Parts: sequence; structure tokens; C-alpha cells
Amino acid sequence: MLAGLFLASASVLLCAGAPNVVLFVAFRFFGGLGAGAILASTAPLTTELSPREERGFVVSFTNSFWTLGLIFTAVAAWAVFGIFDLNWRVYMAITSLPSVCGFVLILWLVPESPRFFALQGDYERAAQSANSIATSLGYRGRLMKPVEIKQHYGHIFYQSSQQFNWKEKMQQAMNKLRLAYAKDLRRSTLTLQALWTLVNIGGSIGTWLNTIFKNLHVQNVYFCFILMNCACIPGNIASIVLTDRIGRNRFFGISTLVAGASLLCVSAIVSSVGDDEDFANRTAAVIICSCFFYAALTGVYSCLYLMASELFPTNLRSTGVALCSTFGRVAGLFATFFNGSLIDRPALLLFLGSCALLLSLLLSILFPLTEMKSKPVADVCHSSENVIEIHTCNKEEASVSGRYHSFDRSIMT
Repeated sequence: MLAGLFLASASVLLCAGAPNVVLFVAFRFFGGLGAGAILASTAPLTTELSPREERGFVVSFTNSFWTLGLIFTAVAAWAVFGIFDLNWRVYMAITSLPSVCGFVLILWLVPESPRFFALQGDYERAAQSANSIATSLGYRGRLMKPVEIKQHYGHIFYQSSQQFNWKEKMQQAMNKLRLAYAKDLRRSTLTLQALWTLVNIGGSIGTWLNTIFKNLHVQNVYFCFILMNCACIPGNIASIVLTDRIGRNRFFGISTLVAGASLLCVSAIVSSVGDDEDFANRTAAVIICSCFFYAALTGVYSCLYLMASELFPTNLRSTGVALCSTFGRVAGLFATFFNGSLIDRPALLLFLGSCALLLSLLLSILFPLTEMKSKPVADVCHSSENVIEIHTCNKEEASVSGRYHSFDRSIMT
């Protein structure tokens, strides 16, 4: 995560000073690598640091700060271009601030996952991290000792070399990919990839709404963009409040239904208007439906990251999240070109985006993922060539002679 934040920060700052478009694109490429690393590690790390009863709340709350970043960039764009009419380089420099602040805060305040240390056999640092988290959550009992963590994790067959070797690292990466498609995880992996693909196809319409509004002569497009990004806040609140109450699958279904229906309503309004004056009379309805779309789509993405980080075991968690989200990003990339070809037919473009979202709803009903509400997450999944084992640390395992009930709620669920 720190490497991703550093890359993202450096990329934006270098883009602000880029002398030509070639270097600008090159710097943005490295920024994309940084963003990918951040996305692949944020939800998994939060999952491993959260108590299972509040895991949906904590992960959704963490994801909600993406909305804060969107609002920040929208307000910055409005101020830089709409009010002060400044250079784009100023805008790029300003938008680097969240990544810089994130790097400092993660380095200063966020500990490494004790599960990760335990799987590496570093029981001393695992105990330090676990005790630090438990204490910060209000636990005041006797602290966990390294020997007690070894008692639970010492039998797990999982090795990862501490020395950097390209050949060995590539071999480990390929082994992890094979495990992601092994018998125990294949269904979850394929379903998540399909859901992410459909959601990204439908969600990619959001990046074109400003262009559509501009072509339809909507007044003050920047303000509309800020309003729609602010509409993500109710989506975050719903995710924070509801994922632990109604479950992940049900919340995902409701969110995709609202997002698809909202986009369908915008399509119907756009297709029914005549001249510009007729559309002006319906602008408010279009903006309201678009806000519902943004709010619901925020809940969909938050739930996807939560489900993926829970369904993959610790030794595959970041890899699994990256694998599934990458499929969605590739689909979104191709969808962007397709959407651009239909920009002059906005009603059809919006309708197809709605169909993709509603199709993801149908897929989630036909092939439901394992509901992980209040359940312990897995730590290790081995392929059949070695030892088939999915190890979870539940209340009984995390409590040595019944002494660690609070410890279980703090870190190892």
C-alpha cells in the first residue's frame, strides 16, 4: 500500500511538471500502477485488522474515503477551472495532496496485519501487531505472547522467501493464481470476476455523464458533477450501516437494482425529450436519477471489495482482489471506447449500461456467493498437490484456556 501511495503521489506531481504529452502519459501509467496497488491492498488489510462482527462496517467505512477523494477532485476542478481559470498543472499538483497525506498516515498509524506476520512465521511481530490493535480497541487483559500465536499458526504449511528473487517471486505469483482457480475457490473467483466485469461496464457510464450533460446543454456541468459525487455519501452510509445487518449478497442485490433502475430512468427521460427547451424542463429529474445512480453504484463497489476480501484466504487475499478487480478494469477500458462511439446516442448508451448492471443482479441471484456476515475469514488455502487446508481462527482457537474472548473480537476474526 505504501508503495502504491508513493507511486500515485509521485506520478501526479511529475505529471504537473511534464514538458510533453509522452512523458505525461508515461507518468500517468506509473500512477495507474500505484492506484492498482492501493485498491488491491486497502480492503484486504482492513479485513484482516477488523473484528468479524463489525467487518462490514469497518471495511465500508474505509472505502467511503474514496468518495471524499472524488468530492475533493470535483471541488478542485470547479475552483481551478470554473472560478479562478488557472492552469491544469495547478490542478494536478493540488490533486496529489490526498495521496501524500495517505502515505504519511498509513506509515504513522496503520500496523501490518498480524495474520501476515503469523503466516510468515514471524510470531514476535505478529504478537506486537495484534496486541497493538487489541489495545487500541479497548482490550485491557493480558497481552498475547508470540508462543501462543505459534501454537495456532505453527502447523500451517506456508512459506514465503524474505529474499527478493525475480524467478522465485514469479513462481509464487503463478502458484497463487492456480490456487485462486483451485476447486475450493474456483466458483467464487469466476463469479466475482463476472460481477466486477458487468458492474464496471455499467459503471463506466458515470465517466461519460458530464459529456452527455454538456452535449444536452445542461447548465453548470461542474456543479452537477460535484452534486453527483456528493450523492455517493448516502451510498457509503448505506454500505456502512447495512452490510453487517442484512448481509453482503442482499445489499449487493439492492444496490445493483437501484443503480440499474436509475440509469434506465435517465435513459427514458433523455429518449423522450424533444428540443433543448423540453430537456431543460426535465433537467432536475435527470440530475436526481443520476444522483441515485452514483449513490447506489458506490454501494455496489464497496460491497464487491468487501466480498472479495472476505472470500479469499489471507495468503491469497490481495492477489484475489487484484485478480477480480483487474477483470473489471479491463472490461471498463474496452467499454470506454464503446461508450465513446455511442456518445451521440445517449439514450441507447444509458440503456446498455443499465442492462449490464441489471445482468449483474441476475447473476448474483443465480450464483450467490458465500455469505460471510459475522463469519471468520480463512487464512490459508492449499492446493491438492500439497495439503488441502483452510485454516480459520475462531473464538475457541484465539482463546487460550478461555482468556482471549476480547482478543478474538479485536484481530483474529
